[in-house]
Amino acid sequence: MEQTLQSNSLHAFDMLRAHAAEYNRAEYKFYQAGFVKFVREGRFSILIEELYIIPEFRGTPIARIMMTEFEKYLNDQGIVSYFGRVFKGDEKNYQKRMKTFLKWGIQVVRDTEYYTLMRGQSNE
Repeated sequence: MEQTLQSNSLHAFDMLRAHAAEYNRAEYKFYQAGFVKFVREGRFSILIEELYIIPEFRGTPIARIMMTEFEKYLNDQGIVSYFGRVFKGDEKNYQKRMKTFLKWGIQVVRDTEYYTLMRGQSNE
């Protein structure tokens, strides 16, 4: 399993490098189970562009623990809310993601034909 995790981590970083040049304003917060890519949208909010969880940890409590740690980071930065889009297309994956985010207390702000905009509050 260690070799698989190392391989997936290398894949995640390769993916990150490939996309980094495309997003000049993007910031990254890395964790052992994955990373969060985000853009500051003003002084008190951010837009999460990508929440990447290493495949072995998807669907486990580790993903929620990582998000809780990210919320602590947001609090330290003075960020009070975060937004993210859940893109539609693959209905099964869309429903799975929506179920997870709603379980985490992230709310639907707007629903369009192509994506659902979600909003969460960082806990103080």
